[in-house]
Amino acid sequence: MKKLTLAMLLIAAIALVANAVSADLTVSGATLGDSNAEPGTNASTSFTLTNTGTTTITGISLSSTASSAYSIGFSGAPSTLAAGGSATVTVNGVLAKSHDAVTSALKAEAISVGSIVASGSNGTTLSGSGDLKVQVANQLEIKKVYITVNGDDEHSLDDGDDLNDLKPGDTLDIRVVVENNYDEDDDDISIEDVIVRAEISDSDFDLDEDDEISDISADDEDSVTFNDVEVDDEASGKYTLEITVEGRGESPFSGRHGQKIEIDLDVERESHEIIIRSASLSPSRLACDKNSFDAKLKVFNSGKNDEDEVAIEIAVPSLGVTVLKEDISLDENDESSRTIPVLLPAKVAPGTYTVELTTFWNNDIESDKETLSLIVDPCAAPVTTAPTAPVVTTPPTTAPTTTGAVTATTSTRARSTDSFLDSPAGLATLGVGILAAIVIIIVLIAMMVKKDK
Repeated sequence: MKKLTLAMLLIAAIALVANAVSADLTVSGATLGDSNAEPGTNASTSFTLTNTGTTTITGISLSSTASSAYSIGFSGAPSTLAAGGSATVTVNGVLAKSHDAVTSALKAEAISVGSIVASGSNGTTLSGSGDLKVQVANQLEIKKVYITVNGDDEHSLDDGDDLNDLKPGDTLDIRVVVENNYDEDDDDISIEDVIVRAEISDSDFDLDEDDEISDISADDEDSVTFNDVEVDDEASGKYTLEITVEGRGESPFSGRHGQKIEIDLDVERESHEIIIRSASLSPSRLACDKNSFDAKLKVFNSGKNDEDEVAIEIAVPSLGVTVLKEDISLDENDESSRTIPVLLPAKVAPGTYTVELTTFWNNDIESDKETLSLIVDPCAAPVTTAPTAPVVTTPPTTAPTTTGAVTATTSTRARSTDSFLDSPAGLATLGVGILAAIVIIIVLIAMMVKKDK
C-alpha cells in the first residue's frame, strides 16, 4: 500500500513539473473574420505569444491544428523570447466557404476551428496553445413574426417582444417570415433545406412543430404559418415562444445559417371574467315578413372563480329591443352554449341593424361584448300586368246567289265601311232590279192602253 501511495505522489509531482514547464510559453488565441465577413475571403488577425518563465526560450515555431481548408499561416513570429517577454504575431487564413455562420444552438458567433500551437526550448522542450476561431456573416434570419389572435387581431413581433392580454381559450395563428440576406448581385447564393420550428415548452400550449422551405434565393424571403395554436383553458402567466430557422448555403458555400428568437406570451386571468368565444345570428338576414331571430353564443368562464350569476344580454339599440337571461351558473374553466330567441317589432324597416351581445358577472357587471349585423330585406314590389288588346276576327264574305229573284246580300264583317256599289255583286243586283222595274212599267202601260181601247 505504501509503494502505491509513493507511486501516486511521484506521478502527481511529474504532472506539476510538466504543467509548470508548459506554462512558460503561452498563446493568447485569435479570431479570423467577423459578423460581416464573407466565406471564401482572406482574413488576418494577431495574437500574443508570451514567455512567462524565468529563462529565455529559443527555437520558437508555430503551427495550427485547423483544417487545410482555412490555409492558416503566420508572420512576425520571434525565434527567441526572453524571460517575461512577449511578441505580437500575425495569423493569416481563408474563411472557408463551408464554415458555419452559427453554432448548433443557432448563435451567430465565432466558432473554434482548432488551435495555434507554439513550441520552443529553454533546455527543456516547451509548448503552448491558444484557441483559433473563425466567424462569417449569418445570412439566414427571422425578419418578422406575426401572431393573429382569434382570427382578427394581428400583432407584429421581434425577438424579445411581449404579446400581452391573451386569454384562456384564445386561438393563435403564428406566421414566421424568414429572409436570405445574401446579395443577389454580388453573391447570388441560395440557402437550402430551410427548417422553421416553433415551440412552447409547456403543456398549457399545444405547440411543438416544424415546417420546411425547400430553398430561399438571395435577397428573397419566404414564410411558414403555424395555425390554430390554442391557449389551454387553464393557462395563466407568462410563456416563452421559441422560434428557430436553420438552413445551409448552396454548395460550395455549405455552412450553417440560422437564428433563434424568443417572444413572451402573457396569459391574463381576471378574478371574474366571462368571455364570448363565438357568436352568430340565425338567420342573419330576415325577409320582410319575418321579425325574429336566434342569437347563438358560446361563453367561457376564464376568471379565477366559479360564477352563479352570469347574465347574457342581446340588444338591438336602434329598435329598442333588449333580451336578458340572468342567473346562469358557470364554474371556472367551464364553457356553455346558449341559444336566445329575439323578437322584433311587427314591422321593421329594411336596412342593416347592429346587434350587441354582452356578458355580465354578478348579473350586472359587464365583462365582454361583441357586435354582429342583422340585415332586413325590403318587401318585393307587386307585379302589374298590362291589359291585353281584344282580338278582332273577320269572318269570310259569302257571295250572293241569284235565282231570278232579287236577293240583297249584307256583309257580316264588323265595322265594315265598304259601299254596296263597290263590289261586282252589288252592281249586278242593281242592274237586275232596274231591268225588273222597266219590265213592270212596260206591262202597266200596256194594260192601261188596252183598257182605254
